[in-house]
Amino acid sequence: AWRALSDSCSNGVLETGEECDDGNLIDDDGCSTTCVAAVGFAKAKPALSCLDALSKTPKAKSGPAWLKPTGYVGTAFQAYCDMATDGGGWTLVMKTGPGGGHSWSTGDQVSANLVNLDMPGDNVHHKFSDVVMNQIKDATPKDKDAIAIRMHESQTYNVKKFGKTACKLCTSYADACDADCIWGTAAYSATPTYTNLANGDDWKYYLGANNVGAARGFERMSLYGRGACAFHYGWVGDCLGGTLWVK
Repeated sequence: AWRALSDSCSNGVLETGEECDDGNLIDDDGCSTTCVAAVGFAKAKPALSCLDALSKTPKAKSGPAWLKPTGYVGTAFQAYCDMATDGGGWTLVMKTGPGGGHSWSTGDQVSANLVNLDMPGDNVHHKFSDVVMNQIKDATPKDKDAIAIRMHESQTYNVKKFGKTACKLCTSYADACDADCIWGTAAYSATPTYTNLANGDDWKYYLGANNVGAARGFERMSLYGRGACAFHYGWVGDCLGGTLWVK
């Protein structure tokens, strides 16, 4: 039977003539009441990053968005956006399950799994390539000292760590990275106060008593000044798993 647009738009099913359909009749949430998509909420209208999408749709809710950062040569892709916590606008660029058997690569590793918060199993991780991680982080202009990196150990200790925009993400500390990576903080702030981490690779001590002693969770998924690269995102030892975000 024939249905008016008002009947079909908002039913949660993408139909002919609709750019999006989020199942509601609320404007300014990324998909309008006439099923017209805002930037980042349709493949044909990708945002540069989740932060870019949030700046154009301030009431956007957390969930997958379409992205194509500056410099990216492929077609638009989806990634999960956290639009609510720590200022919002965070793009999920990596998640890893527990275990010390991860083999890190600079390349893509099943990035299609980065559209949700379902955590992988033991010794399994999903990530964007190092290049794409940095393209997303640098897509929206920010002060070089603004917080733009967040690591979140998602299990036992539930700790977070934050890094500067100026810091370059890399798989191995043998890679060349910006010296600004040696500065980090454990708290999100619009005007962050960073701690110099250049004199040790155990940021776990800075985070508090739960992480002192044997290797825990983020022992190596941390900002630290070891070798040429100060941002190394590999888990080792007593590995709890977690997520890596940029904005």
